[in-house]
Amino acid sequence: MRETVIRLETFYASPLGLAAQSAVKARLSTLWTNVAGHNILGFGYCWPMLNSYTKTANRVVLAMPAGQGALAHAESTRSDDMLDRR
Repeated sequence: MRETVIRLETFYASPLGLAAQSAVKARLSTLWTNVAGHNILGFGYCWPMLNSYTKTANRVVLAMPAGQGALAHAESTRSDDMLDRR
């Protein structure tokens, strides 16, 4: 069973979720040292890990399963959310 976007957002706001976010972001920053001008596509609920890239990447697209739900992130004009109904 998939977690809902609300439960995932609540988890990532918790101390354990913030620690998980920090660990993933630290690893991504070693792999993606310069994303300027690039497009980033994330699958699943990945906004907490990819939101910092909206400042430098050309675009950040978040593809989430429809059963999970999606949240729009209006604070960024360079990110798009989409649902996959499959």
